[in-house]
Amino acid sequence: WAGLYGEGQNEVGHHRTFNTMELANSPDTFPRSAACRLRMQFTDTSNNQWVFVGSGHMIDAETVITAGHCVYTSTFVDSGGTTRTVNDWADWVQVFPGSHQGTDNWGRADSTWVGAFTGWSEDGDWDWDIGVIRVSRAVGMLSGWMPWAWGGGCSWVQDQAYYNFSFPAEFCGGALHNGADMYYMDGQFDSCPGNQLHIDTTAGCLTAVWGGQSGSAFYYKDDDDVRRVHAITSNSNRTTSANAPKIWENMSDWIADTVIPTARGSAF
Repeated sequence: WAGLYGEGQNEVGHHRTFNTMELANSPDTFPRSAACRLRMQFTDTSNNQWVFVGSGHMIDAETVITAGHCVYTSTFVDSGGTTRTVNDWADWVQVFPGSHQGTDNWGRADSTWVGAFTGWSEDGDWDWDIGVIRVSRAVGMLSGWMPWAWGGGCSWVQDQAYYNFSFPAEFCGGALHNGADMYYMDGQFDSCPGNQLHIDTTAGCLTAVWGGQSGSAFYYKDDDDVRRVHAITSNSNRTTSANAPKIWENMSDWIADTVIPTARGSAF
């Protein structure tokens, strides 16, 4: 286990694939503070309610980006192996920026609206598994937020160093993950199938991608040293593969022209 990292170790990765995840510290300082722990509830078609843990990232004062399946779910398999059908949006989502090991530095913000493109909500296409959340208070004024970027060819993507903060929650065999601890990893993507950026992972609690990390942002630093969210953790096989769709042009325009202005409103 690589252990804690300090300021001097932050954002230094320029190696192919991603390093072993490390437990984060200083969650109340940027850029860690923009990472969000999420809790969301879905109601299945039998009227059973289910609460899940996920990750997100502040991209404005009252807007969070996350995985599409954190805001809209078709089906899922419960812990007993039963497939549950939802086909609906989340009942609610709770957002905790800069949360770590039981400390919620700026409290909770509640969803007022969630959205995703029909490529996810109707077609279930992993290439479009990105969603957004408007929240009830401008908590991003406390935590900070990051702008985003869209597109980019695969060779360009593979040349970038990416950084990620997330909240793994799924039992991994090593009793590490609880959905409350913030973890960090950095590195470079291995390939770019479709609209997804792909990591060749290895089996292990700190080397694979687990439930709860869905919705966490992969960001890079541009030529002006501005951090930009570019892709969102989406799916993995828990051993050798993890994928993150990158933001596309129409989604970027929708966020900039509709989602954020409506979240801010006239009283911002």
